[in-house]
Amino acid sequence: MPGISFFNCFYVSYLVLTKYLNYDIAMTGIENNDQYMIETISKVDPFDKSSIMNIALTGEKIIPGIKGHILRTAYYTQLLVRELYSLKMYQDVITEEYKEMLPLAVALHDLGKLKISPEILESRRKLDAYEFEEMKKHITYGDEMVKTAINKASNPTFLKLVEEVVLYHHEKWDGSGYLAGLKGENIPLSARIAAIADVFDALLSKRTYKDAFPYDFSKEYIKKEKGKHFDPKILDVFLGENIQKKIKTILDTDYGK
Repeated sequence: MPGISFFNCFYVSYLVLTKYLNYDIAMTGIENNDQYMIETISKVDPFDKSSIMNIALTGEKIIPGIKGHILRTAYYTQLLVRELYSLKMYQDVITEEYKEMLPLAVALHDLGKLKISPEILESRRKLDAYEFEEMKKHITYGDEMVKTAINKASNPTFLKLVEEVVLYHHEKWDGSGYLAGLKGENIPLSARIAAIADVFDALLSKRTYKDAFPYDFSKEYIKKEKGKHFDPKILDVFLGENIQKKIKTILDTDYGK
């Protein structure tokens, strides 16, 4: 399957970390987590896939209950940005370098959740209004961490792309998202791509407060959000057979669990 070697690299990193990462040490303190992540992402080579995935998966391991989300969201992003590139869409933005960096940037989209209370992250019910406002702060927290890392970065171009994704992946095409309330093409392309990958996998994934939704339901759900939550043109590409047949194949393997 095209692209599977890239995904295999993600999955091997996942297996190693889940086997050997000491959860108690990882949870020693939010401040230690912050400093570790800031120092590490400031030095990362965006073209070293195992390096960036080790960072993202370490964060994922600290936040229980989202098994494989980073792996699949990054992979769906890879499929989508490569397809857009092959179709010669958004050529002013999607360069060869951008195409390679974006999946790795999207892997860090929820970086700020390292500073959200475990009680909120692991809630077994729908969040109340206060808790939802607290959850939304993961965007600000993530942005603060990335901004600090940019000042120390060996590759600030990559981290500025990470910052776009972190800040705007919860924006919606119709302007009803958060935090900035951006609308349409005012939302950076990186975030419009990330939003589709993130929401699609969230639907397909089991959470503490819900079971995984079936593939057909998830596909129909995002289709109904065309022009509301999602960029219509990008969503059409994502829902195309070229991408969906690869996603269905992955979901039938251990990668999709």
